[in-house]
Amino acid sequence: RAWVASLEKVAPMRTNTGVPIREAIVLARELATDKEVLRYLDRALAHWKGNAAGTTKFAALWLAAQIRRKRPELWSYKRGAADSLAAANNGVENGDGGDGDGDGGDGDGG
Repeated sequence: RAWVASLEKVAPMRTNTGVPIREAIVLARELATDKEVLRYLDRALAHWKGNAAGTTKFAALWLAAQIRRKRPELWSYKRGAADSLAAANNGVENGDGGDGDGDGGDGDGG
């Protein structure tokens, strides 16, 4: 999601550089479509101050972290990567060793 990347740009910025922080959040607001996200960003911008934008910065970073934590599949390198990882872990949990042949995972097939 482009709006999350826009929010993450504020991470290295100092809190007394309010204008770039505000611009990044305004850009994220333009790119976002979810009503809850828009309302949250509006509220974050309401707390913005030019020389003390820490509250706005941390609100933006919190939102980006929540989205990444709750929807990790949006940032996987290929579709289904999370499914293949879960399948490999499932094989290990079943005593298969994860190699899929059912023999305990030594790789010789039987």
